[in-house]
Amino acid sequence: MPASAAELPKVARLRRPQPVLILFASLICIGIGQTLVFAVLPPAARNLGLSELQVGSIFTVSAVFWMVMSPFWGRRSDFWGRRPLILLGLGGYAVSMTAFAVCLQISLAGWLALLPTYLGLIAARAIYGLFGSAAMPAAQAYIADRTAPHQRSSQLALLGAAFAFGT
Repeated sequence: MPASAAELPKVARLRRPQPVLILFASLICIGIGQTLVFAVLPPAARNLGLSELQVGSIFTVSAVFWMVMSPFWGRRSDFWGRRPLILLGLGGYAVSMTAFAVCLQISLAGWLALLPTYLGLIAARAIYGLFGSAAMPAAQAYIADRTAPHQRSSQLALLGAAFAFGT
C-alpha cells in the first residue's frame, strides 16, 4: 500500500474527493465571512461615527489589494506549491477576520477611539486583501492540476460556486 498521495497513480489521486471537499468548504466559509463584513460594517460604522467615505475606503483597500495580489499568488503557487498558498490564504483570512472582529468589538465597547478603530479596520481588511487573496488562485490551480481536462471547467465552476454559495 502506498505511503503517500504522491505515490498513488494520477487516476487514483483524481478520485480522492476529500481534499477537494475540504477546499470547497473552506471557500464557502470565506464567502460567508466576506458577506458578514458587508452586513455588519455599515451599521456598526454608523454607531461609531465613521463616515460613508471611511466605510467605503475600508472595503476599497481590501478589494484593491485582492485585485493586485491574486495574480502574484497565482504565479507563486507554481513555485511554492498549491497547498502552502491555500493555507496562507486561509490563515490570512482567519487573522484578518479575527483582527476585524476584535477591533470592531473593542471600539463598540468604547475602549478604542475613532481614528485607531478606522486604522485597525483598514489594517484588518488589508491583511485579507494581501494574504487572503492567495487562497483562490492557488485553489483554482490545485483543482486544475487534479482534474482531467474534460472535467476541469465544471470543477472550476464548482469552486467559484462554493465561494458564491457562502456569499
